[in-house]
Amino acid sequence: MQAQQPRRIAILGAGITGLVAALKLAQRGHQVTLIERASRLGGVIQSVREDGWLREIGPNSFTSSPHLDALTEELGLGAEMLATPLKDHDRFVWKAGRLRCVPTGPGELLKTDVLSTGEKLRLLFGLVKRYDPPTEDLPLASFFRSVLGPGVVESLLKPFLAGVYAADGDRVSFEATFNKLWVAVRGERRLISALKAMRRASPKPDGPRKPRALVSFRDGLETLPRGLEKAIRAAGVQVITDRDYALSRSGDGWSVELAGTEPIPCDQVVLACSAERAGRLLAPHAKPLADWLHSIEYAALTVVHVGAPEDAFRDKRRGFGFLSVADQGIEALGMIWNDRMFPGRTPPGGRILTCFYGGEKRAETNRWSDERLVQALRADLATVLGHDGRDFDLLRITRWERALPVFRVGHRVRQNQAMRHLPPGVHLAGNFLGGVSIPDRVEAAIQLAKGLTGD
Repeated sequence: MQAQQPRRIAILGAGITGLVAALKLAQRGHQVTLIERASRLGGVIQSVREDGWLREIGPNSFTSSPHLDALTEELGLGAEMLATPLKDHDRFVWKAGRLRCVPTGPGELLKTDVLSTGEKLRLLFGLVKRYDPPTEDLPLASFFRSVLGPGVVESLLKPFLAGVYAADGDRVSFEATFNKLWVAVRGERRLISALKAMRRASPKPDGPRKPRALVSFRDGLETLPRGLEKAIRAAGVQVITDRDYALSRSGDGWSVELAGTEPIPCDQVVLACSAERAGRLLAPHAKPLADWLHSIEYAALTVVHVGAPEDAFRDKRRGFGFLSVADQGIEALGMIWNDRMFPGRTPPGGRILTCFYGGEKRAETNRWSDERLVQALRADLATVLGHDGRDFDLLRITRWERALPVFRVGHRVRQNQAMRHLPPGVHLAGNFLGGVSIPDRVEAAIQLAKGLTGD
């Protein structure tokens, strides 16, 4: 679709949100300039192949969705895509000295030993019993503890939040973290009805519904931003990398200031960067909004990639990996078994794991030395997977000081108040607005492009 009135649009930040927004706006006829401070596009999505090992520095995969399915096909990446159906691989929780299979349906709930018989009955009863819909935001764990019981929260919900969001379930906002479920819960009086309502509200795919799957590509997840980069250049987007920038007013519009070159005038500017960076850009123009952006907390996360021979591990089971219940004898938040999920991640006979430490619940581990961290890693691998102690073939440590935004209770109220100060012609598109997954960011970018075009 062509825009009726093409605009000059600058997008600051070339992570997945900025890339998708640039493509969709260029396709609508706008004159788009994409500016990135780093030397490469793609943000935290980065795949590195080293001596036959393929490791993901940032996200490891994404869950299939109609928006992403359509995007990968549009980019011509369908033949490169690898999809592992969720139903075909087990997920585990480390609890009471054992890996325990996480139930994904009623039948598995009856067999799992993650929950006691009493906790299972409480969960089933909680799904159908009436509750009073919340009138204001509250901690995520608090709501589910009251509805489903403490066993479900401690053994399933909190490990999930710590491992996937690096967050403490007793301190994060229900409304901002799981907004779609929040909306459904407020509109119903039984959790089972809310879950059905949320499913009905989800976008429907064209054609037959595909089984939900975890998705990556033969050469890693970075295939997606590389495909987007190729597409936006073909669509005429001007791409500028490795340059810092500032934002100033220019008549009725805006101007992006780049050192050593003429300013870039634009009618609209999209801030697809971090909250911290957006706050610095907006401080001269909208101080209340900048103050809110600076107040958003981020959790630190330490990621360790380990490659070793398959026969170094006593535990041979297959699955996606595991998350750990707190205070259960290991330091890791969880581990992803990359070679079990997708082929081509290791040399012959190898096994590769992505191990997560820190987060806000175990923040002190982010400050450990490499030596102490590896010592804890070795102990965890021996305890959980029976590693025999031999040297690793691959060992790489990545420390993310600001890995993921953490939404505190009342985040959406403060956000709405701050957004009243958003200057005309400026649009925020960072993951600090909610929805940190790749599908969430792609959907947000598509909706942003439609809004700017008036679709």
